[in-house]
Amino acid sequence: MKPEKLANMANQIATFFHSFPAEEGIAGIRRHIVLYWTPSMRTSLENWIDQENPGVDPLVAAAMRRDEQEQPTAPAPQQSTEKEGLQGQA
Repeated sequence: MKPEKLANMANQIATFFHSFPAEEGIAGIRRHIVLYWTPSMRTSLENWIDQENPGVDPLVAAAMRRDEQEQPTAPAPQQSTEKEGLQGQA
C-alpha cells in the first residue's frame, strides 16, 4: 500500500482522537495502529514520517515515535449471555 494512503488512513484515525486529551489521543492512535495494521504497513508509515513528508497529523507522528517496546494488548471481548441480551424485552 502506498505510504500516502497509509498517512491518510492514520490521519482519519487521528481525527477521531482529536477530541481526547493529547496523551490519551496519542496512545489511542498508537494502540489502533499496532493492533490492527500489519507490520509492513506500520514500517511504511514510520518511514514516511521519518522522511518528513507533509500531510501527517502531528498526533500520528507523535504516536509513531512512541517507544516501540510499548505493545498494547487488545481489549478483552465483552461476553453477554442470551439471558442478558433479552432483559428488558417483554
